[in-house]
Amino acid sequence: MVVTGALDLTLRDRDLSLASRRMVDMSMRAARRGAKLTDQLLTFARKQILQPTVLNPNEVITDLQAFLASAVDETVEVIIDLGPVVWPVYLDRTQFETALINLALNARDALDGQGSITISTRNETMSVKAPAGCDNEYWPTCADEYWPTPRCLIC
Repeated sequence: MVVTGALDLTLRDRDLSLASRRMVDMSMRAARRGAKLTDQLLTFARKQILQPTVLNPNEVITDLQAFLASAVDETVEVIIDLGPVVWPVYLDRTQFETALINLALNARDALDGQGSITISTRNETMSVKAPAGCDNEYWPTCADEYWPTPRCLIC
């Protein structure tokens, strides 16, 4: 994260020569590949220590707000829309933060430097009905397999 953040800030320098920009861009791609591979290897080896705790997602998002705003271009607005009373969630804070940062950066890239990214929270109750396009014949089995107990949906 630190390396890619520093490289991202370097890329924002408007005085950066084309040759330097290419080298920084290549370094950014290499750093992302390395981070992804490291994450996959740690997860696979089960050496990644997860520390799930009960968290208020609004607090985590609020803590990340300034970082998210600086991580995306100034031309992309980050809108935070937090529900007034959001149920607590049980998850690993670091993985949640990493997921939010990755989603914001991917959204920034998809926006091609203009537009807005909205991160919002609210309480929702999941339906046991099959989602649109899902085969109703298999849905009860899938729902039991993937959601054996009530879950918080983050999307």
